Amino acid sequence: MSLPHACPTCLRRPWLLELLASYIEHLHNPGADLLELLRLDDERLTAAVAPDVADHLLARARALPEQMLEREIESAGCWAICHHDKRYPRSLQALGDPPPALICRGDPAILAPIARGESAAVVGDRQATAYGREVARTIGRDLAAGGVTVIGGIDFGIDCCVQRGALDAGRPVAVLPCGVDVAYPCAQRSLWRRLQEHGLLVSELPPGATPWGWA
Repeated sequence: MSLPHACPTCLRRPWLLELLASYIEHLHNPGADLLELLRLDDERLTAAVAPDVADHLLARARALPEQMLEREIESAGCWAICHHDKRYPRSLQALGDPPPALICRGDPAILAPIARGESAAVVGDRQATAYGREVARTIGRDLAAGGVTVIGGIDFGIDCCVQRGALDAGRPVAVLPCGVDVAYPCAQRSLWRRLQEHGLLVSELPPGATPWGWA
């Protein structure tokens, strides 16, 4: 299977988000709807979070050569997909304004069941009880065994337990708040390695991006 490919305009979005990351992290309005904010196009997003330097940051992002971005993605062992690709997840397309591009590491074939709607997102509390962790792993395993692609994070508590269970019986997807080539949290490095070998890692941020609380 050939790797997906993001168009130049969409491909610059992850790098724009990295330029805006600190501004988003320190928004003056803590009650702002982050999901709605991230659904804005490049111009409106930049104006909303960094009005004083919006033109400068947009110009920097637009000046990035496509060939350089593709080299960075390839050298990090990643690939990109944009919302123009038919393999792009249907659930994200349904948002109306989906993330223009996703940076991924892992087998692109895992996108197929997601595109067909055969997936489920499972997340939960970091401060999980032993019983909660056991149930979470069982849920992940049972969903995967039933042919459902499990999507979630790899943080402590429920999230990592769901992913471990899903890896027991399938090929899950982990969404990261950093570059997919960055093992985060560090204590979950072994899980991160298993997911890139047997599942799929996904992020809206470019390779090498540090973790952010909003991502």
